[in-house]
Amino acid sequence: MSMVATPKDTYLAGFEALERAGTAAPAWLHRIRRSAIDRFAEIGFPTVRLEDWKYTNVAAIAATAFPPVLDEAPNGPGAEALEPFAFATPGPRLVFVNGRYSATL
Repeated sequence: MSMVATPKDTYLAGFEALERAGTAAPAWLHRIRRSAIDRFAEIGFPTVRLEDWKYTNVAAIAATAFPPVLDEAPNGPGAEALEPFAFATPGPRLVFVNGRYSATL
């Protein structure tokens, strides 16, 4: 009998792969991530049967395979690729790529 990976198993395996690859994250962040994944392993994805989640169905999120964000290209895309998404108002602009500030953009 073959085992079919559940969405929960996929996310847990992805976290373990991230742990094995190692990150430059500070120790305090590692503790928070570990605590969060342990809790997720315990309860899994929330369902609409839980009172706090009764109006939010996360089944589509659970079924979607998101690729991991790696540090291979820390600067991300070039400025020309992001220009269509920029606001037209003049002034200072902060650009974050994959959750990281990009001073070059």
